[in-house]
Amino acid sequence: RMKFVENIIADNQYFKETMPKNQIVLHHTAGGGNAKNVIHGWNFNPERIGTAFVIDSEGIIFKAFEPQYWAWHLGLKTNSNSKLNKHSIGIEVCNWGQLIERDGKYYNYINKEVHAEQVVQMPEFRGFKYYHAYNNKQLSAVKELVLYLAEQFKIDLTYNNDMWDISTAALGGKPGLWTHVSYRKDKNDMSPQTLLIDTLTNLNK
Repeated sequence: RMKFVENIIADNQYFKETMPKNQIVLHHTAGGGNAKNVIHGWNFNPERIGTAFVIDSEGIIFKAFEPQYWAWHLGLKTNSNSKLNKHSIGIEVCNWGQLIERDGKYYNYINKEVHAEQVVQMPEFRGFKYYHAYNNKQLSAVKELVLYLAEQFKIDLTYNNDMWDISTAALGGKPGLWTHVSYRKDKNDMSPQTLLIDTLTNLNK
């Protein structure tokens, strides 16, 4: 059985409505490594924004609400926004996201330094070359959680090559595993880091 740290948010912060699920969507928080803080913060947001799970910097999986329920996590300005949110399960990974290099040091968007050993350089992705690395503990947790959810909800995990940019398949509700960038041009979560791609292409191995 999967182990989660229960950190259930208030009932009025998500929709306690059981929905069939056909998509899993990976996000990163654009924040620090503490999943409790992420979930705690959602309690002060009246719009019911959140994901069912948050993975902290140590790879510990926190459950904010039961995955058969739903909250807003995609933020689309389209008629399909409601349907896509209801039928998908969101997973957040604690990670700062894009970084800026200055004088050999790397800074996140709140101008806090991220140590060089936690930085990944990539071909430019959504306007940035440097990103905060998803670490091995987090990647192991992503794999374990995605496999668990796919089995629970009978979701196909065939790797979607088009998940790293706007995907008409994702937007059309095609079952499978996607990232926030599959739905929105203004997002960069998650970034196509080599270790993450290796994890997602080898889920069943």
